[in-house]
Amino acid sequence: ELYNLVVPEHQTRLDRVVDDSLTHGGSYSVEYQFQHRDGTLRWVEERGQMIFDASGSAQWIDGAMLDLGDRKALEHRLAHEASHDPLTGLPNRTLLLDHLERAVARSHREPTTTGVLFVDLDRFKLVNDALGHTAGDELLIHFTRRLRSVMRDSDLAARTGGDEFVIVCSDLDDPVEAEIIAGRVASVLRDPFTVHGRTIFVTASIGIAFAEPGTSAGDVLRSADAAAYRAKDRGRNRYEVFDEALRAATAAALETETDLHHALSDHQLFLRYQPVVALETGEITGAEGLVRWQHPERGLLAPDQFLPAAEASGLIVAIGREILTLAVGAMSAITESALPTIAINLAPRELAQPDLVERVRRTLNEQDVAAHRLCIEITESAVLDEVETAIATLEALRSLGVRLAIDDFGTGYSSLSYLRRLPVDIVKIDRSFTSEIGNDGSNLTIIAGIIGLARGLGLDVIAEGVETVRQRDTLRELGCTFGQGFLFSPPIALDDLLGLPNQRTFGDLDARH
Repeated sequence: ELYNLVVPEHQTRLDRVVDDSLTHGGSYSVEYQFQHRDGTLRWVEERGQMIFDASGSAQWIDGAMLDLGDRKALEHRLAHEASHDPLTGLPNRTLLLDHLERAVARSHREPTTTGVLFVDLDRFKLVNDALGHTAGDELLIHFTRRLRSVMRDSDLAARTGGDEFVIVCSDLDDPVEAEIIAGRVASVLRDPFTVHGRTIFVTASIGIAFAEPGTSAGDVLRSADAAAYRAKDRGRNRYEVFDEALRAATAAALETETDLHHALSDHQLFLRYQPVVALETGEITGAEGLVRWQHPERGLLAPDQFLPAAEASGLIVAIGREILTLAVGAMSAITESALPTIAINLAPRELAQPDLVERVRRTLNEQDVAAHRLCIEITESAVLDEVETAIATLEALRSLGVRLAIDDFGTGYSSLSYLRRLPVDIVKIDRSFTSEIGNDGSNLTIIAGIIGLARGLGLDVIAEGVETVRQRDTLRELGCTFGQGFLFSPPIALDDLLGLPNQRTFGDLDARH
């Protein structure tokens, strides 16, 4: 009979529903699986009603049975799509976290180790930019196939982002096994990929972390991510294991990030100004506004003590807005003759903000400051990430009347090829070249080349890091127009800058040095 074909684990459910209808009357509905005569398991929904005679005795069941095959297949497909990446077919972040939570809980109960590998493909963005996103998608599919080939049966791999993958390694006998798996992942990348007829070499930065007592799935995942970031920071194409040093650094970065939120709301950030001096006359022609942080507990902090954390957290955009407001506010409080221009630095992430140009325009208008008094400095790396978009943004800023400078010039790998395309007014020679004046003749050749190129394009040149009279004199002889550095002044308060001796001129430096 049909009842004997119902799968055993569903028979109890069917019995309970039918017995309830027998006891209380009324209709019932129950879903279960039974074995079809072709050997497959079929889902059905049985709807029925117990029929009683005049004495109240049950006589038969009146009902129908519906085939649920199509509905169950659709539900299964929707559930799979909700928990898997549509491109690679790997589990997505939702399924990953569910699996990882169970694995971590098991490692807390049993003498076993759970490891997590965070795999970040290096410079994957270049593939998308050069060949298009369809090529990037094809590369990810090929990588997924190779990844599956080196995983253990008990491992689970998931795609959590564009070029980010996570491998959960459960039931490790020894933590070293996770490093062996990381080596296997790196090994599948040694051979190139063929994508759209092009040969592409790809490497990966891998972070490894382990579930420890008291840690959650999210903790382990964040630790692996931090280790992958360190691997990328240390040169890419390697793996790093999360350790106590990285734990301390991560905790410090998190604390700094939290404190930065308070710094912005409590206006703890301020600017110090380093003068830009005309090398021929010694006259101050402007200043660069450099951010400082008066931390309530740690004291005065220099940019390198908090800007990396701001970059990593995205707070650099809010800090940039604060710096813009401070610099423009300072210019509104003094005349142009007292200080013609103030320059501020723009981080790469700020340059990518769609509201940047409008924000600059609005800030200048609100403070009634002429646009030509503001100079925005960018590094060439900020432009190279998204060349066409960056150039369009720079052109829009320049159309406002804002002056633009390319900072740390000479340190990037595409300086000369991109300089003629960039809508900038000023080139700043990096301090690494200035500091070597007198030590290496080749540096003079590079400096002379930069100055010649800039002047040929009609651009002003500012040398950074001028610390000696000899450096100043050599730069002047090479045709450099302006200088900035400790020879003239360290970054100081605005009032102190305006009160510098000799009516803001450094014409007597020879006598004082």
